[in-house]
Parts: sequence; C-alpha cells; structure tokens
Amino acid sequence: MTDKNVPGFEYKKNKNDNSMVLSTSTLTKLSFYIEDITNGKVFSTLVKNVEKMIRTSSEYSKYIGILKNKGGLTKDVFMPNIDIQYMEGVDFELHHYPFNLYEVVQSVILKFIKKKEMFSSFKIASDVMKLHYDNKIGLVPLTKTNHELAHANKLFIPLTSVFGDYVVFFNEYDKYFTNSIKEKIKDIYIKTEKGDYDNKIISYKK
Repeated sequence: MTDKNVPGFEYKKNKNDNSMVLSTSTLTKLSFYIEDITNGKVFSTLVKNVEKMIRTSSEYSKYIGILKNKGGLTKDVFMPNIDIQYMEGVDFELHHYPFNLYEVVQSVILKFIKKKEMFSSFKIASDVMKLHYDNKIGLVPLTKTNHELAHANKLFIPLTSVFGDYVVFFNEYDKYFTNSIKEKIKDIYIKTEKGDYDNKIISYKK
C-alpha cells in the first residue's frame, strides 16, 4: 500500500544520458538513473521493484542463511519452544520490524531525492543490502502464521524482541521518514514502554 504522506513524484527522463522510461506494468531490474520522480504510482512501483530485487538476490539469501545458521535466529519469538533446527515442516521467516522492507527502501530513496542526488534501482538495492549486513535493520524471527498475523497487526511485537540495531537506522534516516512512519514508530515505542504484551516473549539484548 502506498504511503499517502509521500509527496507526489513523477519520472522525468534524464536528457544527459540514455536513460530508459520506467514501466509501471512489469517488475524489471531498472538499470537507468532517475533524476526526478513526482508520481506516487511510479514511486511505489520503484520501491516494490527494489524490494523484489533484494528478496530474490543471492546476497539476501546468504544473509538470511547467516542469521539462521550462525546468528541463532531459529526460534519464533512468540513460541520459543519451536526451533527450526530440530523441527521439520515448519515454515519459518524473518519479519522486518519496526521498519518493514518497503519503508526501508522508501526512506533510502527519499534520502537521494531530498539530497538531489542521482540514483538507480541497483544503487538503492545495494545500499539497503549494506544496511542489512551492517546489522542496522531490525528483524524478528516468526513462523509463517505469526508472520502473517504480525503484518495484519494481530500481534504486537515489543522493540525488545527485535534483532538488529534498528536505532542506528532510525538516527541515520529520521530526516527522510514520512509522517506515518514517525507515528508508527512512536506508537510501537509507547506500547513497548508500557509493557502491554506477553512477558514470555523472547528479548534480544542490544
């Protein structure tokens, strides 16, 4: 869903090189550079394209493997008795939180736009992957069912259960967050401080 707080963006072809026109009908690995975007639909498509590039990349698969095999992220924070190392047939996923992947990509793009710097989808994907490898992206291990419930806002995840130094990402990109992201993070912080959640949930020490 497109963030309504993102200002209007429209793609304008760069006259100084052989830039290509962005297609909103297909998911392609965009190799051209983008100077100005002022159309919300095009912006949203760009973000989703980069998300697709990241999730299907070998770098991302390797990163997830490292976290599960060496980082110990093998237990659902709501059901710590379920460990994928010893259970078969359990769908296990890593949930981006408190910033979802769309919000991370969006913020990285807005940084380039507000600084009036040229960028490509490859550059954005590369920067976002570096944030992951630098441990600046928050993640929460969940079973597939709990992951779906989390996305549907049926489960509240306190910030103490987040793996990764998301605070560093917050400090680096807070100037590029939309109002809705700021409100969401504020709400999560307040609920975490109040302690209105299951005390048995796994917590990661920062």
